[in-house]
Amino acid sequence: MMIYSKSEKGQLEIDTRSYGLSPVLRHVLILVDGKSSIEELSSKMMQDVNESLTHLLEAGFIRPSEVGSGSHVAGLKQELIATAEALLGKHAERVVQKIDSAPNDLPGMKAAVDDCQKFVRLFIDEKQAASLFDKCHSVFQKYA
Repeated sequence: MMIYSKSEKGQLEIDTRSYGLSPVLRHVLILVDGKSSIEELSSKMMQDVNESLTHLLEAGFIRPSEVGSGSHVAGLKQELIATAEALLGKHAERVVQKIDSAPNDLPGMKAAVDDCQKFVRLFIDEKQAASLFDKCHSVFQKYA
């Protein structure tokens, strides 16, 4: 599954309209979020976006970003850490360490979160463990 994200040039176009993209190309560029697949973008536009994406890619407004790529995984990892810190406060240190040291792939991070949930259930609080699971699951859904 191919995912696209905006390049610096693409973000500049969003911010300043300096390249004068057509309304359709600009709309597709706005929808490119680094998370949505081509099929999801086509659904949002209610039309095929392949030609528009090809033009934006060739012109340097977007770049490919495979699911599970380093930047994608890094963003997921940071969001999971922020979720744990927000939920657990002063008790988050060991959980954050576990997530931070997880392998840089989705299965590795899911396993780390499962371990963290068990740790929180055993040593902190069962309700917080359930909440951690729910919130982390929501984060994973955004990156799926």
